[in-house]
Formats: sequence, C-alpha cells, structure tokens
Amino acid sequence: MQESDLTSARCSVRIFLPESWGETMQYLLQAAGFGDTLIETHYPSGKLAGDGTHASFCELRLLITEGQLPELEGAVRTWVTAWELEDQDWRLSHEMLQEDDLARQSAWKDRWRAFRCAGFVIYPEFFDQPPRQMRPNDQALRVLPGSAFGTGAHATTRLALAAMRSLQQEGVRWERVLDVGTGSGILAVAARLMGARQVIGMDPDRMSAAQAQAMADANEVGAGSAFWCGNLVSSRPQPYDLVLANLVAEILIEEAPSLMAHLGTNGHLFTGGVLARKRSQVVSAMDAAGLRPRGGGRPWRQRGRWCADIWCHS
Repeated sequence: MQESDLTSARCSVRIFLPESWGETMQYLLQAAGFGDTLIETHYPSGKLAGDGTHASFCELRLLITEGQLPELEGAVRTWVTAWELEDQDWRLSHEMLQEDDLARQSAWKDRWRAFRCAGFVIYPEFFDQPPRQMRPNDQALRVLPGSAFGTGAHATTRLALAAMRSLQQEGVRWERVLDVGTGSGILAVAARLMGARQVIGMDPDRMSAAQAQAMADANEVGAGSAFWCGNLVSSRPQPYDLVLANLVAEILIEEAPSLMAHLGTNGHLFTGGVLARKRSQVVSAMDAAGLRPRGGGRPWRQRGRWCADIWCHS
C-alpha cells in the first residue's frame, strides 16, 4: 500500500467515557477538527431511562483517516488526564474499514434508546415517531444528533431541563427566553415547547445556529425561535423573563454583569456547567452583579460534580 493510501484510509474510532463527559468530549473533538461525532448512551437496563436512572457510560463514534489517528489519541489522552479520569474510566479503540464496512456504521441507530428527563422524552430525529413508552403527560423532544454541543444526555443539560420544569410547576411563566451558548438548541426548543412565545439562542460556534434552527423546525416550533452566531458582548441588552446560561464557571464569572443586564425585573437566570469546587466563585460574581441564588448557601441542585443554580434579582 502506498503512503498516500495509508494516510487516507478510513478508520472507525470508538471512545468510551463516563456519561457526564460525553458531550464535552464531542465538543472538543469537533473543535479540534476531527469532524462530526455520534454519541450513544448506554443505560444499565437497556430500556427507556427514568429521571432517576444514571447511564453507566457513553460511547462516542467517529470516522477519521489513519493519518489522523496518532493526533487523535494524543488529544484524547491529554483531555482525560486533565479531567483526572483513571485508566479504567475510559477506553479508545479503532479499526480500519473497507469500503463495504462504511455502510455498517449506521447500525448504531438501531441501538439508540430514548430517555426521559424532566417530563420530556428525548429521542432522535431518525425515529419515525415518538417512542412507545410515552406516558400521557410526557412531552416529546426530538433531537438531531450532530456536532453542536447538547444532545440532552449530559448531566448539565438534564439539570437545565429540570430547572425549567420546576419553575413551570411553581407557576412561573415566560414570554421571552434567552439561551446563551445554545449549542444544539435543545434548551431553547424545550422552552418553546413549554410555552415561551419567543426564544433567542446565541452561540459563538459557527455550526450552532443552523443546527439549532433545524431542531426547532423538527419540533414544529421554528416560528418564534431565532438563533445566531455571537455572544453577550455582541448582543444589545434586552429584558428576558428567563435566561439560560449552561456554560462553565469561568465564563459565568466574567459575564455575570451582562447576564444581569439581560434579565427582566421579575426574571430568572439558570446557570449550569459549574463544578462544585468553583461554585463559590460564581456566587461571588453573581452577588456583585446584583443576583441571589434561590438555594441560598447550597446549590439549587447538584448532580455528581455539577452544580446548577436559579438566580433572581437581589
């Protein structure tokens, strides 16, 4: 085989990780130029997961050239080391593909399972219809697996959905919603499905807006949903009833005044993506901006190492 054939031969890579790191890995792989990545979450029961069921692990799949393999392996090892994962917590495997093998790569669709979160049943667009396990009060949320961040399986996404549902059950209503760092648009679409008249999603990722709009259209809430490439710095402050900021602690700390500026007088701010050890820094920044957490000294809710808070005007 010639050297050019070796570097262009197709290689199927599978990465196994704890479920909470799956979407972060997906985002990093795309940002590093390795292309689209598919995530399959494996549940212990092999059935539709309830709100209290935790996935044991997730599997990421991508196709690269053989020449990219050393770079990919090095990048993944660097990331998992930074996350302090032990060797037994993750695994990377690969196999070279023949031309007729490529068609088999769609087989993962047959094993993709819907899951339940905060009153939603989340399922992929290649399902012809919502899963049979739908309960009378469930809302269907159709996702488009792709490269933008946010398929619903990540712990922080689930916390955000739970926060919106909790506010709704308390009687809180929102007309206008801003989703900062919208990613795939899943939170903005969920807000529309829950009754928001208008949602605005922004994300600096150039791939996000188109995928988020496609997800809104797939859920028949494209009207009243708008997505654009940008950030808070490039956005003129307007009052929103609900601001969703499922980001990371460093960005939340830096953008606390801007988040405050976009929040209506009686509005609520959701923050997620905060590691427990960094929450105190976020609380200090939000306090300085004039916001107080509804949970007081404790997070509104915590899942594993991730903290989520709901904020109001002080």
